[in-house]
Amino acid sequence: MPRQRCIAACWPTERCWWCWTTPATANQVRPLLPGSSTCRVVITSRNQLASLVTQEGARPITLDVLSVEEAAALLAGRLGQDRVAAEPDS
Repeated sequence: MPRQRCIAACWPTERCWWCWTTPATANQVRPLLPGSSTCRVVITSRNQLASLVTQEGARPITLDVLSVEEAAALLAGRLGQDRVAAEPDS
């Protein structure tokens, strides 16, 4: 059984969250979308993937780019201020 069918077959009875990052087209994720209301999917992409909205009922959320200050604060909150300060140009 192809991996995509195996994954999708498990979802109808499970509660789960799934996240895909940076698909180039909707066709890359469409075969993996669950058919169950107990599952949620988050897809992040630089492409709009409009057919997921029109054909699958996806809800798009547009996010803005973080400022340098916001990005630094996010990293410091996640990694710790000491580590961020130790690698200022990374």
